[in-house]
Amino acid sequence: MDASWVSQNGDKTLYDNFIEAMGLSRTQQEYYRYLSALTSFPQPELVRRTLALVDDGKLRQQDYVRLFSALLASDSARDITWDYLKVHWEGVAEKVTTFGGRGAVSALGGFLLHLHARRCETIFRHPSGARCRARTAAKPGTHAELY
Repeated sequence: MDASWVSQNGDKTLYDNFIEAMGLSRTQQEYYRYLSALTSFPQPELVRRTLALVDDGKLRQQDYVRLFSALLASDSARDITWDYLKVHWEGVAEKVTTFGGRGAVSALGGFLLHLHARRCETIFRHPSGARCRARTAAKPGTHAELY
């Protein structure tokens, strides 16, 4: 059974079980299966708990982009995650702007809608001079690039 499907229909008890199982994972595949499942819980309090894993140092820094990408792509987690990133950007900027900023851009890929383009421009300025720009694509949807 798909852990993400189960988590979409799960509760706090299941979430707690997934947190424990992720901590006990013996393989990377198992670890990422549980991490992915944690990003699929739609309840706001569980989305906040998933984001708190970053603050608590319970996630590897290399997994931040994966985490933020999944949460920003989720209708139920998008606004909570966006608010988190606005408040915590200074602390996570260096961790998700690897490889010339591609990490941050890929994390934002599921989120950048035309209505959020100005907010992205304002919030995601990086000391290196890289800035995030959202531009409407020819097809519906948007993409981001650094300049």
